[in-house]
Amino acid sequence: MAREVYETAVRGLGTLVSPRAANRLVDSALRSASRTPDDISSKAMQRLLLGRIRHELHGVLPGPALEAGLKRVASEVERRADQLNRARDAASQPGVGFQTRVVNPEPVKERAPRRGFNPFRRRTAAPAAEVVDGVDDFDDLDDFVASPESDHRTTHHDALLDPTTLSSHEAVRRSSVYLPGIVVPEELWPDNASGAALDAVDDIVDVVEDTDTLVVEAAPAWFTTAPVAPIASVTPLATLEPKRQLDDKSVEAAVKAFAEVETVRQIVISRGTKVLQTRGGGVDADRLAPLAVSTRALLERAGQLRVYSVELPGGVLFLFPLHDGTVSVLTQPNVNIGAVLAARAALEEAA
Repeated sequence: MAREVYETAVRGLGTLVSPRAANRLVDSALRSASRTPDDISSKAMQRLLLGRIRHELHGVLPGPALEAGLKRVASEVERRADQLNRARDAASQPGVGFQTRVVNPEPVKERAPRRGFNPFRRRTAAPAAEVVDGVDDFDDLDDFVASPESDHRTTHHDALLDPTTLSSHEAVRRSSVYLPGIVVPEELWPDNASGAALDAVDDIVDVVEDTDTLVVEAAPAWFTTAPVAPIASVTPLATLEPKRQLDDKSVEAAVKAFAEVETVRQIVISRGTKVLQTRGGGVDADRLAPLAVSTRALLERAGQLRVYSVELPGGVLFLFPLHDGTVSVLTQPNVNIGAVLAARAALEEAA
């Protein structure tokens, strides 16, 4: 079980740092505690995670994220150890792994075969039919055709013997399928239905063997349905408002908003690769505009970009999308990021 505890700790710690770093941290902690991956217990591993490993990662990861992540890994180690203990206890119980022999089993009753489906058999609830001369009123159509002279009561089956409708019934029998337990209303089988319409039953019914499910794919041509309501007219969607463009007023507002920040060294406003206005100095504005275009194209693949910053040797460079252009702001190394973001918020309100 110790090996599984070790692997669980390394795998969980790999979600916070790289897998190689996680393996190194766990091995180093085991050496410091004079333990190996084959003799570490779950409790000892939890103490190492929340002790030495947390101390080594302090300052590398943010405090709240580090605490929450290590506690989660420790709980995974404990949960894995509990699962292994329960499996070991279940395996040690007497009788586990042996098969139970059944003495004198009762004979299995064979299931009586179901009669073939006859769509003309009456399925509605009714009193039991009288049997005369051994002929059941609900027998299959074949019984009636084979012995038309039988002295049975006059029922709806007598109409089936009419030569004008017998051909269509024969077509149904040849193309019918086995439908177990399906109640077919008589109104779905009219006497004046054509043979082609009756043959269409195979195309509209999908029957799963030994189930009572009937799936209707389409309605037959001779089955009348309620009229379909006309489709309401669709109101065209409102056209989206075109994206605003940088104008002289927007450019002046951007320059004024960021110029009030003391640590700002340079302001470059561009549309595409064209520089519209620049104030101050520090970087080449003509090279900065294409860089801003490529940066926006890459970052906006993941969603709308609101701000991007990168730390340079001579300061911090901010990139703010504005309408169809970009505002690039270069500041001093020791910059108050809150002041720059406040200027951006003021610019959005003014726009």
